[in-house]
Amino acid sequence: MITICSYTLILLSVIYCVYNLSHFIDNFGELQKKVGEYRDIVAELDDDRSGTLRKLVIQDFLLIAAYTALAYFAGLQIWVLALIAIKFLYSSKLSNRFMDIVFKLESDVTPKFYRAQKIDALLNVLLCLFILLILVV
Repeated sequence: MITICSYTLILLSVIYCVYNLSHFIDNFGELQKKVGEYRDIVAELDDDRSGTLRKLVIQDFLLIAAYTALAYFAGLQIWVLALIAIKFLYSSKLSNRFMDIVFKLESDVTPKFYRAQKIDALLNVLLCLFILLILVV
């Protein structure tokens, strides 16, 4: 059981690391372009905005819980689990803020928010590399 969870956690950490690395490399124009694309997608949806945000929050919570549970069953220490949970909760809060920007059509991405997303993506990459280092060594 522990080896299966470890291998799964390694695979998910590599995928998440590459995903966040792509976010870290994106420039300010790319982020504004993504906001425009997401707004087009949201405009096509028939769901109400609060229902969509609620679904995203539930999805974030389930992903955080699943990743933390995998880390627990892979045998990581409690302080590492707490670090993972705290970091991913912060990322989720930032993601929800991004979706608020998308849903508020008059609002736009600020340079301060852009820097916060850059720092968050870099910290996620470092966290994933740290987890990979723990699991491989």
